[in-house]
Amino acid sequence: MNKRFINKEFVLPITIAIIAVCIVTAILYTFLGNQYFYHNSVEFAKIGTADIKTAEAGANENIREVIKPNTAIGSIAVGDTKLPLVFSPDYANTRGNFCQIDNGILISETGNAVIYCNKNSGDGVRALTNGDTVYISTFYGDYEYKVVSCESFSGEISEHSFANGIGRGLTICTAKNGKVGMTAEYVAVNCELVSGTPVAE
Repeated sequence: MNKRFINKEFVLPITIAIIAVCIVTAILYTFLGNQYFYHNSVEFAKIGTADIKTAEAGANENIREVIKPNTAIGSIAVGDTKLPLVFSPDYANTRGNFCQIDNGILISETGNAVIYCNKNSGDGVRALTNGDTVYISTFYGDYEYKVVSCESFSGEISEHSFANGIGRGLTICTAKNGKVGMTAEYVAVNCELVSGTPVAE
C-alpha cells in the first residue's frame, strides 16, 4: 500500500514534470535559436569612426544650409592650442576638436555661440584670463574675441546660460582640470566679439 501510494503521489508527478520540462526546453531552444536579440532595423553607432565633412569658402548657398552636423567649419587658436572647429559633432568626432553646439547661434551672430573641447585639449582654455584673445577662422570669415569673464559650473552645458549681456558672445567650455577620470566640474570662458565682419542674419 505504501509503495503504491509513493509511486502514485510522488514518482509519477515528478516523472511527468521532467518530461514536460524537456519538451518545453526543446521547443524554446529550437525557436530562440532562430531569433535575434535586437530588431533587424536597429543600427549600432560606429564609435571611433570619424565622418567629418568640410565646409568650403565661397559657397553660394546660405551659410546655414552649408553648416550641418559633423561639418568642419574652421579652426580656433587659444594660446598655444589650435584645433579644428566642428559643428555639432557626433561623440566619435569630438576628440581633438573644438566643437560648436547647435543652439541656433553661429560664430559672430547676435547672441552667444557655445563651444567645448574635451579635457585633453583644454589646457589652453583653462589658461585663459580676462583680456586674452581667442582667434577663430571660419569658412565665412575670421574673428577675434576678447575674454571678459571666466566661471565654473557643473552639469550639462545646455542647462546653463553664459555670457549674459554680451551682444555678440562666445563661450568656450572644458573640464576644470585635465586629470584622468570623470569630472563634474567645468570652466566656461565668456568672450565678446572685437574684430571681424559679423555673418548676415
